[in-house]
Amino acid sequence: MYGRPSSQPQYQPPYAGGGQYQPYSQTAPPPPNQYAPYPPQAPYGQQPSYGQQPPYNPQQQQQQQQQFPPQSQYGQAPQAPNLGWGGQYYSQINQQQMQQFQQMFQQADRDRSGSISFNELSSMPFCGRTIGLANAKILMRVFDKDRSGTIDFQEFATLYQFLTSMANAFQQADTDRSGYLDPREIWSAVSSAGFQVTQQTMQEICAGFPIMGSNIRGAGVSFDQFITICSRLAAIRSIFEWNDVNRSGRVTFNLDQLSQIVFNQLHT
Repeated sequence: MYGRPSSQPQYQPPYAGGGQYQPYSQTAPPPPNQYAPYPPQAPYGQQPSYGQQPPYNPQQQQQQQQQFPPQSQYGQAPQAPNLGWGGQYYSQINQQQMQQFQQMFQQADRDRSGSISFNELSSMPFCGRTIGLANAKILMRVFDKDRSGTIDFQEFATLYQFLTSMANAFQQADTDRSGYLDPREIWSAVSSAGFQVTQQTMQEICAGFPIMGSNIRGAGVSFDQFITICSRLAAIRSIFEWNDVNRSGRVTFNLDQLSQIVFNQLHT
């Protein structure tokens, strides 16, 4: 059975401007739109540098006061909607974060439709880069709980809190501050992110990804690759939950059902 995500407090980015290291802080994190722990990946063979990324700045569109239906009022204490296992991330969002998510949602919703499309999600900034087409496709499947083909505000808040939790897990596991996770660190990060898989399973999952960051420190999985791994694990967890109708922790597939699942994942 899958475990619950870690209840540890979120951490501030440990990398200060100029590549200087700062110890993790136990205080509350900055608003999610300012969280950017990792810069773009350095070319192979070069030491990655850690400078602060420009924060995701929703202030540019504060003048727009569009209301999005039919959501609970932004800024109020969140009440987890019917979001399946993702509801545990939604319930972690505090009042300040909810207000920040509202602003971020407004900026991502470029066509002012009241929801976020696949294209809008794929171009949305996160930690100094965009979500990207491949990850957006997976995340849409996982967090579009009402199967509308778009992401509403509650789904968006859950999705972004999930990504922030994954970023925190990567940051905490990257103990050597290399910007990459070795096999031991990957398993530690995935476990703290709430996915209880064995080390052997994690090794098999990582075998499908090209190894990045080969240099004097060895090789590892980049931040972008880690987000992809966690997104796929989230998709698998959702498939499991959809089929575990009795919440027994066990599911049974026939060959046809299993074939659909496998081929859907292969074409993601």
